[in-house]
Amino acid sequence: MNETDKINFDFVKEIKEPGVYQLLFPKKEVGLAVMVLFEKIENKSLPDGKFIEKDLHDAFAQISKPNERYPKEIYSAHIEELQEYFLDYNQETQKILF
Repeated sequence: MNETDKINFDFVKEIKEPGVYQLLFPKKEVGLAVMVLFEKIENKSLPDGKFIEKDLHDAFAQISKPNERYPKEIYSAHIEELQEYFLDYNQETQKILF
């Protein structure tokens, strides 16, 4: 890559934009759920590293506090946030991947 082909990207400037930091560094419970999914991908519990929305909900349920049940709407909001930078949804296969 020569000098004229380099992309000028200022990470600090971009991350300072309103709402971007939260998208790149999710809340603790969302990050923990992502780690649960990564662990399942690593131990081959999720074929081809792809999963469905139920797998995401199960990950959130796994990291939630005992005897504390979150409504599906909260999980769905977390999933929407993750789709901005972390998740890719394939409508044909209805599978999600990082």
